[in-house]
Order: sequence, then structure tokens, then C-alpha cells
Amino acid sequence: MKRERTPMDYFELVETFPKRGCALCNLLRRDETRCIDGMVYGFMDTDEMREAFGQSRGLCNEHGWLLKQNKFGNVLGIAKLYAATIGEVLSIIESTPVQSDASAVRPSRLERLLNTERRGSAQPLADRLEPEGRCMVCERIDEREADYVQIIDQYLTDGRFQAAFEQSDGLCLPHFRHVLRHMTDPSRIDLLVTVQTHIWRQLKAEVESFAAKQNYEHADEVTEAEGESWVRAIAGMGGERGVFGMNRRSD
Repeated sequence: MKRERTPMDYFELVETFPKRGCALCNLLRRDETRCIDGMVYGFMDTDEMREAFGQSRGLCNEHGWLLKQNKFGNVLGIAKLYAATIGEVLSIIESTPVQSDASAVRPSRLERLLNTERRGSAQPLADRLEPEGRCMVCERIDEREADYVQIIDQYLTDGRFQAAFEQSDGLCLPHFRHVLRHMTDPSRIDLLVTVQTHIWRQLKAEVESFAAKQNYEHADEVTEAEGESWVRAIAGMGGERGVFGMNRRSD
């Protein structure tokens, strides 16, 4: 019988667990960079890219600014895409009439009493300016996130995988929720909760110890782990910086 090949994402997670922070967050930040670099390098000047870019009104705030850091420096391709996107926005503005009669949007006495307002006459324009599609990087990262969650669900009780996870910083709270919602096997759920609870109890103790030593008598006693514990607590509860951008869901 042919042995099933272990997915590459299994090894990616096992190798990332020893690093500081949530492994999913760390891998997704790497995947963001790869996605943007790949987009800038090979797919900027295509009809498909221009259409998708225009529908999403460019990239979201987080990923749009990451374009500036792409390693290929393809500013010409970026400029062309955004010029086309701005052109589409201007076309929408020019083709959508705006009611300029102030009386047409004046609230009635009843509306004023109820503290409600009518939809302004510029509402149709605002609606048409809404993105017709999601940021393409957000979509790609959501796909990769789902892949990693699937691997954790499938391999958590695997000896090598479990050992690496137990020695890690665990998952951030948003990704912990995400994995919990995906899991159905009771033994894997119990293992995930047990390991993650132990990790967070240890982190809580380090944060409390750090706080207790914030005076001149004990300042020299703060360990390296305690000194960075409050930063790890931020990442542990909210995820690594930038992973959950404005257009991405957290679970």
C-alpha cells in the first residue's frame, strides 16, 4: 500500500513552532510577503490583475502599504495599477448623479424627534464606490490560514507535531478560536486546550512576575523571559502585528 505523503505545511508548522510567537501568525506574515512579491514580480501587467485590483479598489490598508516594501521595487507596475483604479473611481463619480437640493435630504419633524435620518442624496454614489471584491492578498492569506488550520486539526496528535507544539508559544487567541471551531475530534480538542492553557498560565505568571519587579529593589532580577512577557502577551491575545488587517476576519 502506497504511503500517504506528508503535506509540506506540516513541516512548515513544525519548523516554525520553535520561533517566538504564534506559528500561524508567523507563517502568514511570511506568506503575505511572498504573495505581494509574487504579484509585483509576475502579475502586475495582466488583464486579470487590473480587473481584480479595480474591483477591490486596490489593496486593503495593511497590504497596500506593504507594496511599498516589495523586494523587486516594481514601482512602475504599482503606479499603473493604481492609476487605473483611480480612473475607475473617477468614472463612477462622473456617472453617478448626486442630489444637490438640500431640501431633498432635510429630515422630517418625526425623523428629528426619533433621532433618525434619511439616507442622504449622496448615498448611491457612496454605495457604488464600495469595493466589489476583497483585497486579493487578504483572500490569499485566508486560504493559507485555512490550510494551516487543517494541518493542525489533522496532525496535532502526531508525535513529532505534538512535541513541537508543546514546546512553542502556542497559538494567539484569534487563531486558537479559529482552530477550535474547526476541530471535531474530542481527543484533539482536549489536547489543544490542555497545551494552550498551560502555555498561557506560564505567560501569565511571567507577566505578573515582571509587573511585581517594577521597582528599584527588584529591577535587576527581571529575567529575559519576564522582560519581554508583556509584548508576548499583546501578541498572544491579539495576534502578531498586522496579521488581522482591516479586511481580514480573526476567526
